[in-house]
Amino acid sequence: KMWQDTFSKADALPIQREEFGYVQRAAWRNSDRVHEEVVELDSPFSVSVAAGTQLYTFVLIGDQNAGKSTFLHSFTCHYDAHYLELQSLLPVMASSFVNTRFIPKGSEAPARDELPFLDTDIGRGTFAMTLEDFAFFVQEHDLEHSLVLNLPKDTCYVAVQFIEFGGDHLDVLMDPSKVTSPEMQDVVGRSRQLLTECRKLVYFVNGSTMFLQQQPN
Repeated sequence: KMWQDTFSKADALPIQREEFGYVQRAAWRNSDRVHEEVVELDSPFSVSVAAGTQLYTFVLIGDQNAGKSTFLHSFTCHYDAHYLELQSLLPVMASSFVNTRFIPKGSEAPARDELPFLDTDIGRGTFAMTLEDFAFFVQEHDLEHSLVLNLPKDTCYVAVQFIEFGGDHLDVLMDPSKVTSPEMQDVVGRSRQLLTECRKLVYFVNGSTMFLQQQPN
């Protein structure tokens, strides 16, 4: 078998226990093109970008099991047999992925329902491109030319980040009574700050369950 057939996403995404709960991390760098850290992602709340980098932020929500975390992770999933196809469409030079599940210490709640991803509270996928590649992508797909023309003069790179909010975490953001600790209060405050930074919202639909009729109680 080929390496891609024997190396699974679960192997590449081990779970780490942190103060706030559980986290998964992944990163990819094109060693032929990256000579500095253009985008660095250590937590779901913060991202560091190199000087001359324009950052676009999108919030990602949607149905359960609609592929949201799979999408975020796809930009770092370099061992996948189809990664070169993604690169031919979107020439990523660096990418990062962080997935988090907020579970207090002592809680017996499971970190994930099924492999390979955590049951996401906040996930974040970020990728960077050169300005030239980004401009070509905008032209090739007939996007708004202002995405390029309105960039600052010193722009060398463009970074795009998608921030996923899981259903349970959205419930907490909507209902302050569900915040049960000072640590979680801080998480909620930072999550709300992320929402104020977003440029657009993307909704994922689970087509396999979209037209299923709910059974009467």
